[in-house]
Amino acid sequence: MSPQHLDYLIELLDDPDSQVFENISGEIISGADNFADRLEDAWFDTTNQLKRSRIEYLIKEIRQNKLVSSLENWKAAGQSLLNGYLILHSFLNPHQDNTHWLNKISKIKKDIWLEITDDLTAIDKVELLSRVLRKDLGISGSHVSLADTDTYFLENMIQTHAGNSLSITMLALILAEHMGVNLDVVNIADNFLLALHIDVYEEQGETVREKELAFYLNLLDDNGFYIKEQICKFFNCYKLSLSEEYFKPLSDVDVLRKWCRLLSKLYNHHNCNYKCSALQRCVEVLQ
Repeated sequence: MSPQHLDYLIELLDDPDSQVFENISGEIISGADNFADRLEDAWFDTTNQLKRSRIEYLIKEIRQNKLVSSLENWKAAGQSLLNGYLILHSFLNPHQDNTHWLNKISKIKKDIWLEITDDLTAIDKVELLSRVLRKDLGISGSHVSLADTDTYFLENMIQTHAGNSLSITMLALILAEHMGVNLDVVNIADNFLLALHIDVYEEQGETVREKELAFYLNLLDDNGFYIKEQICKFFNCYKLSLSEEYFKPLSDVDVLRKWCRLLSKLYNHHNCNYKCSALQRCVEVLQ
């Protein structure tokens, strides 16, 4: 759609006929995905309340559709967790500058890299990661809840050093990827744990026989390294019997879908209907 044709359609938005608006809105939504800013300018240029309300509706629809399309492309391309997070963050906080906190993440990555030596094993690297997050950065957190949206966002966590089980785990995954460590995530009743599996080799050979669990890491806990039996025993105290399904690793898509689902519940709890509905669409895309 050309800018000139969009301007022509915008001029018709004050028509009180609902059928006319339905036809116009369908054409604008399908063809104006790069013109949300132009619609915003049109909102400021009019005092007609009907026209303004219709422009607001169109902007929301266009941005939601662009969000869904971007997530579909992210999922299909198998891009990084951070890239997927940035898509969602830019939608939820469209006017926020990401430069500062992304630079902080880059600095954290650089500081970690300077401590990595050739003799460090995967276990050593995970212990380094845990130390950097908990002690050097002073990040702590709580279980996921419907109390505070700020704890879900990486930029807020880096600024305030306070997150929740999911956001801290997401930051750890982003840093671990940079360290060359493959960590899995498991979700046990919305408690997000990291799992490290190490290669077990055939005797007198270099062929990997299997992957063996080294430990689980709970970044909310000072003594965060556990074996599976300890985790089962802990949750049994709360009458929760853990099947093998609980220990099934989550992909980056699964992690981001869970982030969208939990945050949509929180927005619903606070009556933020637009953001709630957008995130519910994201959950469907990430199935």
